[in-house]
Amino acid sequence: MRSRAAAASCTVEAAENGSVTLRFDEPQRAPAPGQAAVLYDGELVRGGGTICEML
Repeated sequence: MRSRAAAASCTVEAAENGSVTLRFDEPQRAPAPGQAAVLYDGELVRGGGTICEML
C-alpha cells in the first residue's frame, strides 16, 4: 500500500462494471481513496488503479 512498505498478499475480486475489490490477508495500514494500488506477481506488474473507496 505504501511505496516503502513490504508487499502484502491479497485476493482480487473482479466486478461486472470493471472495478475490483482487494481483500488483504492481513489488515493494511492507512489505505485511502486517491492512492494507487499496484498488483504484482513477483516482479511482473499484473494491474493497477486508483483506490476509490474503503469497504
